[in-house]
Amino acid sequence: MQTIAQTTIPVVAKTRVIKRILKGATVRYENENESTVVIGKERTFKIEHVEKVFTAKKTGERCVIVYAVDIDDNARAKHRCLHIGGIRVIA
Repeated sequence: MQTIAQTTIPVVAKTRVIKRILKGATVRYENENESTVVIGKERTFKIEHVEKVFTAKKTGERCVIVYAVDIDDNARAKHRCLHIGGIRVIA
């Protein structure tokens, strides 16, 4: 069973559980492709609010839409859609 980052919480956890662990957390996230903001694929976001948790119809992956401070992009606050499986570290 796939878990979220370094936790024991499964990717298929209930929406309220995912929202609770991500709200206010700083996460290291691995993009699927090379980033246009940093060298490589890893990004850092400080999640202020989780707006939606859903399963992507095309890929079947669990995703979240968050409002987050993008640490790698001059700390700009913006909406992001993240694949939960791409979250590597939650601090």
